[in-house]
Amino acid sequence: MTPRSGGALSLVDDATDAVSRMGPWVGLLWITALPARLLLALLCVRLIELGSESPGYGHYLSRLSYAALGAWLVSLWGRQAFVRACRHALESERPLAGSVWRVPLRELAGHLSAALVIELLFWMLLLTFVAPVALFLAAGLAAVASPRAGPGIWKPLRAIAESSGSLFLLLRLLFVFALALLVAAINLHFLFGAGLWLAGGVAGVDRSTWGAVLSVHNPLYVVLILTGAGLLLEPFWLAALTAHVERVRARESGDDLRLWFAELRAKA
Repeated sequence: MTPRSGGALSLVDDATDAVSRMGPWVGLLWITALPARLLLALLCVRLIELGSESPGYGHYLSRLSYAALGAWLVSLWGRQAFVRACRHALESERPLAGSVWRVPLRELAGHLSAALVIELLFWMLLLTFVAPVALFLAAGLAAVASPRAGPGIWKPLRAIAESSGSLFLLLRLLFVFALALLVAAINLHFLFGAGLWLAGGVAGVDRSTWGAVLSVHNPLYVVLILTGAGLLLEPFWLAALTAHVERVRARESGDDLRLWFAELRAKA
């Protein structure tokens, strides 16, 4: 957290170091996020398949949407617990305390308030392309910055704006993770392809049937591959944003200069 540390790749390095010491918390994040991601993937695929016939399946789509919403609310708690653990891992080498998962209601309310506003704006402005990118960044920052502001509408959003720091740095970080998402998705696709090849050669599985299922022409398969790649990268994404927000706060409070001066004295 010194003035000499900066840049998107530096944030990724800090995130990787923190995540490597947070195995159980990564598992908690994945377990709480998986139902919401799978339900959202299913909803998107059903809307694509039904197309203009979607109004005739309103009851089914409504139930699926409410299920996805409920699972998403649970995932917010998992994100908050992970961010609390991540902040501890970035600040100290000590083992994580078991009490980290007990998220105070005030922090959870602050995150929920900001997340609901951002999610609503995301779906309203989805077709604008630029706004969803900015709101995707805001959603990640909401898990890190808004909890300390507590409940309300404007205070959590103001906390996100104050903790965002350099927009260009965040865009570079987003670009790095976009490339990582593409690489992860391609690797998952080839992993399933290799598994299918081995199953056909060893277990005698009919590869023609499964080949059509595990194909990029299958919308459900493509959405699930992207969902899996996103889940793999989410711990590193949240950890990088946590490191970024903590650096911004350290610069504003002067803690970065105190740490830098203490480091210089230790080397003298």
